[in-house]
Amino acid sequence: MSSHLSTFALIARHLRAGLAGALGLALIVLVAAAATSVAPRALEQVLSADVRAELAPLSDVQRDLRAFATGTPLPVGPGEVSEGSTLPSENAEFYGNAEEQLEALRQTLPTAAQAITEPADYVERTSIASDERIAVARRDGGGDTTQFSIAYARDPRIAQRIELVDGRMPESTTNAGALPTEDTEIMLSVEAAEDMQWELGEVRDQQFGLPAVLVGTFAPQDPDDRYWSHLPVSREAAVLTNGDQPTEVWATAYVNPEQAIFESITSTIWFPVEVGELTASDAREIGAALRAFTVQPQVLQQATVATTVTFTSELADAVDRSVRSAEVLSTVLAVAVSTIVALLAVVMVASSALIVARRRTATALAIARGAGPRIARGLLALEGVLIGVPAGAIGAGVAAALVPATVAPGWVAVPVAIALLPAALLAAWPLGVRGTAPSAMRRILPPARLRLIGEALLVVLAGLALALLLARPSADTTGAPASDLLALATPLLVTLAAGALALRLYPALLAGVARLLRPRRGLIAYLGATRTARSPLAGLATVLAVVMGASVAVSALTLSATVTGGIDTGARATVGADARIDDAQPGSAEAIAALPGVAAVVELSDAGLAGISSDSTTTTSRAQLVLADLDTLAAMRPDLVPPAAAAQLAAADGPAALTTPEVLNSAPTPIAVAGIPVEIVGEVAAAANPLGAGRWVLVDRDAFLAAVDAAGEDRELVAAALLVDADAALGLPDSARLIEAAGSNATIALAADVAAATAERPAVTGFAAALTAVIVAAAVLTVTAVALSVVQTRAARTQTVATLQMLGVERRRARALAAWEFVAPTVVAAVLGAPLGIAVALLVARLVPLGLLTGGV
Repeated sequence: MSSHLSTFALIARHLRAGLAGALGLALIVLVAAAATSVAPRALEQVLSADVRAELAPLSDVQRDLRAFATGTPLPVGPGEVSEGSTLPSENAEFYGNAEEQLEALRQTLPTAAQAITEPADYVERTSIASDERIAVARRDGGGDTTQFSIAYARDPRIAQRIELVDGRMPESTTNAGALPTEDTEIMLSVEAAEDMQWELGEVRDQQFGLPAVLVGTFAPQDPDDRYWSHLPVSREAAVLTNGDQPTEVWATAYVNPEQAIFESITSTIWFPVEVGELTASDAREIGAALRAFTVQPQVLQQATVATTVTFTSELADAVDRSVRSAEVLSTVLAVAVSTIVALLAVVMVASSALIVARRRTATALAIARGAGPRIARGLLALEGVLIGVPAGAIGAGVAAALVPATVAPGWVAVPVAIALLPAALLAAWPLGVRGTAPSAMRRILPPARLRLIGEALLVVLAGLALALLLARPSADTTGAPASDLLALATPLLVTLAAGALALRLYPALLAGVARLLRPRRGLIAYLGATRTARSPLAGLATVLAVVMGASVAVSALTLSATVTGGIDTGARATVGADARIDDAQPGSAEAIAALPGVAAVVELSDAGLAGISSDSTTTTSRAQLVLADLDTLAAMRPDLVPPAAAAQLAAADGPAALTTPEVLNSAPTPIAVAGIPVEIVGEVAAAANPLGAGRWVLVDRDAFLAAVDAAGEDRELVAAALLVDADAALGLPDSARLIEAAGSNATIALAADVAAATAERPAVTGFAAALTAVIVAAAVLTVTAVALSVVQTRAARTQTVATLQMLGVERRRARALAAWEFVAPTVVAAVLGAPLGIAVALLVARLVPLGLLTGGV
C-alpha cells in the first residue's frame, strides 16, 4: 500500500489541522448572517404592525375613498360589468355604464392600492339639507305639530343588504316617457317607519310631486356594515327638536333602483378599503397612490355631460405618518447596522489572522515544495469558502424560517457579503513566508506609509461628509429623515476616523505610561504597558473594536434615553401639562390647587375671536384670544412661554402677550388686542394652542382684565381648560379626587396615559428592541475581539511568563500581564469611545426627526 496521500486527502488533512479556529470563525459567520437576516425581517414585521396600528383607529368612512357628486345622478345606460360584480343582472342595463366607469377608475390605481380597494359602491339620494328635504303630510292630519319629511334614495344593491320585514320591495312607477304615473312606492326601515308614524300602505302627500306610498319595511342584515355609516339617517329616522319650534322627523326612503327622481340628486360613491394585512413595503406606494388619486379630480362621462368628482380619504395621511415613522426606524437601524458590520469585520480580521498564523508552517511547507503563493492563497480562500458559505447559508436559512418576511434586495446582500468575507480575508492576508513577492503597491510604498495615507484619506473623507451634512437643514426643520447615502455613511465614517485616531494615539499613550512606570519599583506594570504598546496586530485590532463597540453602545443608549424623554415631553405637550381638566365647574381651580400632590394649576380662558389692530396698518385681523397667568404658565410650560419671554413679563408696559408669527405679519408691533394695547414678549406656534389650532394670542389674564376694566369695557370669558402640574415628590392625585374637586361633568386627560399609549406603539417598541439588540451585539463583538487578541498573543505571553518565572517572579504576578491586554483597550474606550458615541447620537438625532416616534413632530 502506498504511503502517499492523494491531493484531496492532503487538502482535507490541511483543513482538519487547527479546526478550532475555523469553527470559531464559522460560528461568528453563522451568528452574524442570522442576525443580519433577522434584522430586516423583524423590522418589516414591526413596521407593518405599526402601519396597521396607525390605521386601526380610522373608521370605515374615514378609510374608504369617498366622493360626492352634488346635483348629479350617476351615468345611466348599459356597460361592461366586471366579473364578480354584485350588481343584480336586472339592473345592468340601467347601472352598467356607471359600474364600468367606476371600475375603470379603480384600475388606474397601482397594483398595491388595488389590492386593498374593493369595487365601488354607491347610492343616489335627494338632498338631506334642512330646507330641501321632501315634506310629506299625513292625510288624516295626525302627528300633532310634528313635521315629516323624507329623502329619496336609489340603490341597486339594497336587496342584498336588508331583510324584508313586512310588505314588498318598491316597484318603478315610471312609464316609457320617464314620467311617474302613479304614487311613488317607498320602503323604510322598521325604526324609521315607527318614528315617522307611517303605516304600511299609507299614502302621504307632497307639496310638489306625486304622493308617496309605503309598501315595505326592512331591517339591515348587518347593522355594522360600513354601508350604513356612509349614509347617515338610513337605518333609522332623525328626530330634530328646536326649542318651541315643531319637531321634525325625517328619514331615508328607498325607491326602486330605476325609479325616475326629478328632485336634485347627490350621488355618494365610495371604494371600500380593507387594509387587512397591509405591509410596510406596500405602505409607501399605497400612500402615494391614494394621495395622487384624491388630489386629481376624476371624471364620469354621461353622454355629452362630464361629471367631475373628487375622492377623499384619511387613509393617505395615516399611511404617510406610519411611513415617516418607518423611515426614522429604518435610518437609525441602517446607521447602527453599518457600524456593527464594520465592527464585525474587525472581529473577522482578527479571527482570520489567527487561522493564517496557525496555517503559516503548512503554507511555508507547501510553497517550499513548489506550490507557489497563488496555490497557497487559493487553499486559504477555499478554506474561507468552506467556513463562511455553509455557516452563512445556515444562519440565513434559520432567520428566514424563524421570521418569514419579504425584504428589500439590498438587505439580502449583507449576509451574502458576510458569508464570503472569510474567503476574501484569508486569501488577502500576508502569508508571512520568505520568498513570496510583495504586492505592486508595497513595492512602491512601505506598509507604514500606506497605512498613513489610508488613515489620512479616511479622516479627510469623514470631515468632508460631516461638513456637507451639517450644512443641510436638520431633520426637525424638514420633518423627514435624511436617508441618502451621505447621511447613512457619515456616522460610520466618523466612527472609523475616530478609530484610526485611536490607533495612532494608543501606542503613544501606552509608551507614555511605560515611561512613567519605568523608574518605579516592580516589573510587571512596566512590562505589560510595553508589551501591549508593541503588539503589532492584536492590540490595535482590539483597540479599534473596543472603540467602535463603545461608540455604538453609548450612541444606542443615548438615542434610547432621547426617545424615552421625548415621549414624556411630547405627552406633556399634547395634554398641556401633567393633567388637563375640561368642563370644570367655575371656581374649582383653587380647590384643585389645594389637593396634595398638585404643584400648580393654570386656568386657560377662551375669550373668543378678538380683533388685532396696529397703528402701522389700517386693516384688522382676527385671532383667538386665550388668557392665562403667564408667570405660572412659564414655570409649567417653558416651551410655551420660554425663559426669554418670561423675563420680560414683569417689565412689560401693559398686558404681556405672545402670538403666532402670522398675527405679527398682518399687524406689526405695537398691536392692540380687542382694542387693548399689549406688549409682545415672544412668539408661539399655531399648533401649540391648547384650545385649538391656528392664529391665536396668549395674554396675561390679570393685566388684560385690569386694562379692560380701566377702559370701562366688559369681556365675557369661558373657562376652557385647567392645566395641572404634579408635585414631583408626591405625584399627581388620582383621577377620582381631581373629578371630585373639578365637578362631576369634568373630564381629565393625563400625560402619563398619552405617554404609555405612545410607548406601546409597535414603532417605538421596535426602536427600543433594535437599540437593545445593537448594544448586545456591540458587547458580544467587543468581548470576542478582546478574546481573540488574548488567544493570538498567548504563545508570546506564555514565553514571557516562563522567562519571568525563571527570573524569580511569582506565577500570580507574572500572569497579571494578561490584564494589560484588557485594561488598555477599556481605558481607550472610556477616553474616546464614550464621547464619540454621544457625538454620533447627536448626529443621528440631526438626521432623523425622532419626534415622529415620540409624538412631538
